[in-house]
Amino acid sequence: KNPQFVFDIEKNPNLDGCLSVIAQAFMDAFSLTEQQLGKQAPTNKLLYAKDIPLYKTDVRNYFQLIKESPSISRQELEEFLHQESEKHENEFKEHVALIHLYKYISKYFNEINAK
Repeated sequence: KNPQFVFDIEKNPNLDGCLSVIAQAFMDAFSLTEQQLGKQAPTNKLLYAKDIPLYKTDVRNYFQLIKESPSISRQELEEFLHQESEKHENEFKEHVALIHLYKYISKYFNEINAK
């Protein structure tokens, strides 16, 4: 629901609305409780209501596959993460991060300065 946390993009209200519907579908698919939808149910839930049982089945199958997968060692995980880090080392946009830090510091300057 918050792509701006991962990607360097601005989220407009239209995109936010669409992502909210998708986020709700994910939450319902991963929910352990079954939902009873009636006439008063929110429209966004009615949009994908018939698909949720299929998504729930996919989620159960996915977690079953994870459960049955062989474990990896700590060393293998660290090596994988290191390789991923090296692959993406030039993708970080430092100037954008600095702009966000500046905005945060400007907003809370008095509180930060008081500490």
